[in-house]
Amino acid sequence: MSTGLLEVIMADERKTTAVKLTQEAVDAAKIAAAFKGLTLYEYASQVLLEAANRDIEEGYRHRAGAAPKPKPKGPK
Repeated sequence: MSTGLLEVIMADERKTTAVKLTQEAVDAAKIAAAFKGLTLYEYASQVLLEAANRDIEEGYRHRAGAAPKPKPKGPK
């Protein structure tokens, strides 16, 4: 079995969940996904998982009494 076919089969076996997002977020994600050569599903899953893991780590640090990292200040 070729690797490409295996990846398609494995992707179909992943659990998925429907979520509501703003249209603005979906439109921007479609463009970003296209630039990266990913499907919207792959891109959104990757971005959300990275952000969630980062926020979980921050939450654990905060609960443990460690000072949270200061957020970078952007232009107003």
